[in-house]
Amino acid sequence: AEFFRFPALVAASITFIVWNFVLAPVFYTFLLKTPQSKKNFVAWNTQFHMFEIHVLNYPIAVVNAVLSTGARPFTEADLWSAFFVVFNYSILYLFILDRLGVHLYPVFSPRSKFSTLTWLFVFSLYYGTFKYWNIVLVDVQSVTS
Repeated sequence: AEFFRFPALVAASITFIVWNFVLAPVFYTFLLKTPQSKKNFVAWNTQFHMFEIHVLNYPIAVVNAVLSTGARPFTEADLWSAFFVVFNYSILYLFILDRLGVHLYPVFSPRSKFSTLTWLFVFSLYYGTFKYWNIVLVDVQSVTS
């Protein structure tokens, strides 16, 4: 379970921030042209399953990884475990899902002219999230000790 502590937190953090503060507002504001399409998007985005993935997983991951008893700062091993998980998911996405026509993330498709940049951006976000949560963990430990 300790192996997945940081991978779970980083995935929930990035999903929460990127979906709620970048992608969903861009879709709603710039890509959806009609009031009906905007209404459909809001209805789809507020379904429980979508709310669970894009909102509820974040506080659950924070409580589990940061506020739990004995939470320690993350080490390089935690960062590498997260890279291992995202790398394996990338392989699954690129070589299986994409080939089967399951395009969950079109910008990550090897046919996208932005795929290299988006993959580099994801790995950079993982590193930035690692640094951020270590600052938070040090602060939490100073308050609780």
